[in-house]
Amino acid sequence: MQQLDHKVSHPIPVLSSLLFGRKLLLPLFTFILLLGCSAISNRDNRAQQETGKTELQLVQAGFKVKMQQLDLFDATRQRPVKITLWYPEGEDCKAQICVAGNTVLNQALLLSHGAMGAALNYQWLGKSMAARGWVTVGVNHYGESWVYGAGHVKPAAVLEFWQRPLDLRFVLDQLESNQVNGKALLNQRINWQSTVAIGHSSGGATAAALAGAGFDFTKVTSYCSSEAAKADRSCAYLPKAGPTQPTNQQTSQQTRAQLPTLPAQQHWYDARVSKLILLDPALGHLVNPQSLQQIKLPVLVAGSVQNDFLPFAQHAGFYASQIPQAQQATFHQGEGHFVYLDSCTLPHRALGVPICQDKAGVNRDEVQQQLTAKVLAFLSSSPLTIASAKGNN
Repeated sequence: MQQLDHKVSHPIPVLSSLLFGRKLLLPLFTFILLLGCSAISNRDNRAQQETGKTELQLVQAGFKVKMQQLDLFDATRQRPVKITLWYPEGEDCKAQICVAGNTVLNQALLLSHGAMGAALNYQWLGKSMAARGWVTVGVNHYGESWVYGAGHVKPAAVLEFWQRPLDLRFVLDQLESNQVNGKALLNQRINWQSTVAIGHSSGGATAAALAGAGFDFTKVTSYCSSEAAKADRSCAYLPKAGPTQPTNQQTSQQTRAQLPTLPAQQHWYDARVSKLILLDPALGHLVNPQSLQQIKLPVLVAGSVQNDFLPFAQHAGFYASQIPQAQQATFHQGEGHFVYLDSCTLPHRALGVPICQDKAGVNRDEVQQQLTAKVLAFLSSSPLTIASAKGNN
């Protein structure tokens, strides 16, 4: 693993190459979603300006925030894994990453982005958590994320779901060892045995997989042909992915070429995950309800009830109804699926759904401030975690 500077592939040049230099190699749905989801706002961290009394009683903001990107490589799978870290900046040290002396060390966050996105789409979360003493590590999934460059983006990767939880487990291994090329990664030891897995959309399903959630992809054909799926935009992934996937004998011949065959070993459970935060999670129509009922961890499920992309009842609402200890943070005022991404201004749409423009009356920044407060309260509930920025100017 080697440390990178802050230069990453910008989404606009990446898409220009995909659209014009490569003769539309990506399906229409995929490149529109990629373009919209990869819009990174340069806005200040407004979450630091929250005034919610409950949140301020739990965690004091005021740490200086730093973001850093690192390049890892999983030799076992021959797969690159880029990670983005947000953390409270400390004094100079001998390690590659110098966190503040009073950083929260008993827990940390591991983030999985949505389909065809990137960890950088969630700066609102990483920055606001780092400002309160938390370390957040965002994992960029190869094949889906634009941070690897246009030549490494493949639409079929959205169907290779099993790679996602394996990415998270690999990153946890690296973080827990705290050694990179013979040099300490962090100047302080974080308890990665108490990791909070957080994810949005496909990333939410990925986080759930680490807690034992199982998925049956053979159910997609019947579901996507049902009345319940008429408003479910996720069904568009299947026909747009192309006929390059391995087959599955339990599906019709027409659909077989579009479905992946999951590895025989589907046990992605990782005991190092102690809590889950699922932001409008996807794959609710494919998750095994019995596997959700076996999850014993504290779980926070955030969902948009008047959803414009993933029907609440089939996705976020289903997760929340099946996980025994799930707490809900539901939004009922027209908030959509993309309200969990950074604020952005691009006019692009995913299957007709605006990615950057929210419905009238919805303020994305305010929604994210509310959600930050809910996340902090959830994290601090058991045990209470208070970080003070005193002495870290």
